[in-house]
Formats: sequence, structure tokens, C-alpha cells
Amino acid sequence: MTLDDLEQYFKERELPETFQLNSYTKITNCAKFVDNHIAILRANPKKTLYLPYYERLELFKNILNEKY
Repeated sequence: MTLDDLEQYFKERELPETFQLNSYTKITNCAKFVDNHIAILRANPKKTLYLPYYERLELFKNILNEKY
């Protein structure tokens, strides 16, 4: 899935205010989380150092699909 696909996915969804992503990561503002992660990835294309930002977005999307 491309970054554009992820961005479109989140634009089309109503996000919860807060979300427990995993046992050690609680998102306190989901919209800001998504916006910030996408901005970081856009500013650093193809830099593997920033891959965790992409992976967190993908994880968030997958969990949202399972729960909702």
C-alpha cells in the first residue's frame, strides 16, 4: 500500500479521539497522529530510517479494519 493510499484511507474514515495501538502505544489524538506521520513520511521519502512511521500507520489501519 502506498502512502497516498494510506492517506486516502484515513481521509475517508471517522477516527476515534484516542486509541490504544498496542500494549505500549496510546494515541491521544488520532487525527493529529495520522497527519504528523504522513507529513514526516512526505518530508523523508524513501529513507528507511522513517519506516516505523509507515508501519505504525499501517498497523493503525489494520486494527481499525478489524475492530470497525
